Amino acid sequence: MPLTEIDFLYPRVIMPQGGAITAATDIPINGTGDIQVWICQADEDMTITQVGCHVTTRTGSPGNTATGLRLGITYISATTGFPTTSPTPTWANATFSGAAGTAYQEFNATTGITVNQNLIATLITPVTITRGTVFGICADANAGTWSDPSNLINIRSGFVSTYPSYNFPYSTGILSGGSNVDNTVDCPTFLYRSSTKTYGQPYETVASLNNNSGSTPDEYGMYFRLPTGTTSTYQISGVRLGCLVAANFDVILYGTDGTTVLASVTADVDRQNQTTHGVYNYLFTGTTLPTLTAGSYYRLVVRPSTGTAMGPVQYFTFRTDADKTAILGSADDVQYTSRTNAGAWTQDTNRLFAMQAIVVALDTGTATGGMLVHPGMTGGIHG
Repeated sequence: MPLTEIDFLYPRVIMPQGGAITAATDIPINGTGDIQVWICQADEDMTITQVGCHVTTRTGSPGNTATGLRLGITYISATTGFPTTSPTPTWANATFSGAAGTAYQEFNATTGITVNQNLIATLITPVTITRGTVFGICADANAGTWSDPSNLINIRSGFVSTYPSYNFPYSTGILSGGSNVDNTVDCPTFLYRSSTKTYGQPYETVASLNNNSGSTPDEYGMYFRLPTGTTSTYQISGVRLGCLVAANFDVILYGTDGTTVLASVTADVDRQNQTTHGVYNYLFTGTTLPTLTAGSYYRLVVRPSTGTAMGPVQYFTFRTDADKTAILGSADDVQYTSRTNAGAWTQDTNRLFAMQAIVVALDTGTATGGMLVHPGMTGGIHG
């Protein structure tokens, strides 16, 4: 079947906008009754078994009791847009009926939490909700001593300098005195899980590589496939990078053997001089684009071509490989890949670059499952 023209980016990882992606200002939990809430809308029918947020730092001995911090699911008032009966949230029950339940886990905030990573709560009572339901993921200073500046934790509300959020999700803080703190950020970072999938925006850290032709590694990017249920064959025209360009580099598409060059382009800073961190397209040269096979792995990488560092390309890490299912149909559809001096390739399943393949054609006539849009991710695909 002939290929049909189409235009989408894969995967739907967050990308920088107006500067490098950085963590937003932390939200302190420093008084009994303080809460931080991420307000979400369910992508599909699901039973939520776990939720998570990122605890950045701890000072002193906050909530130093087994019930010190609660993390779970709360109802959101249709009148105020905040958790019901705030600042003390009403925790959801199993059917999300509005009655009080036990959809949370309690932690000793001093001894039971590891900082600088995502904190995962396994709900006492899993919650079954339907598509479109608005709910909150809530961290609550429930018991023990909480004070500013001596006994507190800081929670990351999200990332800034990314694309803006659209309606849902958004985040907000509520202080113990009842005042609301609007801390909506570009990309709130949180997660919720069913038994089979992760949802939300579960990015744990953001960092960057800024290598030159003599660095280790000297080629890096993504090891990827399109799921077989989306198409039989497809074409990509190049790459979209979240970067700041300082020196020449090559963009290379390798075949399934990791050696054969299927397409390439050289980014010349004299012609494409980007002095600010942003999102830039690099299109392959040549008259004919290679045709790729769905279900087969390819490598799309950058290779610095001079002894000057090419400029930082950002990447993200996840707590688990499975958390990438918030972005991908299957966690292993896209992985970080790298090598040095044309040696063996290695993969990291818990990392993704701010890199997207520009898909311009699909064979839609022979796909077994047709093209499906990943829930909540416009333009994405879900196998």
